[in-house]
Amino acid sequence: MTAEGHVEAFPVAEKLVNLAPGIDGWIFVALKPPMGFAFTTRYEGTLFEPHRMWFLPLESPSHPQEFGIRVGIQGLESMDERVACNAVLVILDTGLGERSAALDIQYIKVSELPPDPGSLGYIELPELPAYIAWRKRTSSSQSG
Repeated sequence: MTAEGHVEAFPVAEKLVNLAPGIDGWIFVALKPPMGFAFTTRYEGTLFEPHRMWFLPLESPSHPQEFGIRVGIQGLESMDERVACNAVLVILDTGLGERSAALDIQYIKVSELPPDPGSLGYIELPELPAYIAWRKRTSSSQSG
């Protein structure tokens, strides 16, 4: 069961799954689990390859507890940016899992992937779960 990223619906989804009867051969899961980024997806007719995307961490000085990312997509200039942004939301839900995508990232922007993304501080998208874990460890050690 998915809450479609609506954080306020997470407890309802979890409660419904907990109340579901046991059925042989079926497993009920509340919220989309993390699946990693080794997949491709076609969204509104456009192919997206998460393993070829990169992200740039974004932090707000006025809201340091919030975390955002700019996702670099090769060929974005030939796409509808709205479609690309929505595709990235679906990709993050799948790759990170619904809970992490909704709770760990507060801001998402898409942009054209620069020619040498690593030199500009971009990180390959499949590394995002490790980056989020590192960020949580770092912020908890600084606040404690």
